[in-house]
Amino acid sequence: MHVFFEDFLLPIIIVGMVVLAPIWIAFHYISKWKAGNTANVPPQAQNEQIAALHRKSVQMRERIEALEAILDAEIPGWRDKQ
Repeated sequence: MHVFFEDFLLPIIIVGMVVLAPIWIAFHYISKWKAGNTANVPPQAQNEQIAALHRKSVQMRERIEALEAILDAEIPGWRDKQ
């Protein structure tokens, strides 16, 4: 067991600590930085995003209302079955 550890596991552990761990940590903080970097978005772009989300929500509400109307016509009392 001692030879196995020195010949195989010890180099893997050292490579992991020296090479892989710093890369992993760097990518972790890069992704955190990119996720939290929304403060640099110009207000105009934020307003456009909010307007686009509002349009999507209106479309979704209209679709839900249409689907509910279809269900009301085809399956009376479907709301009571829930």
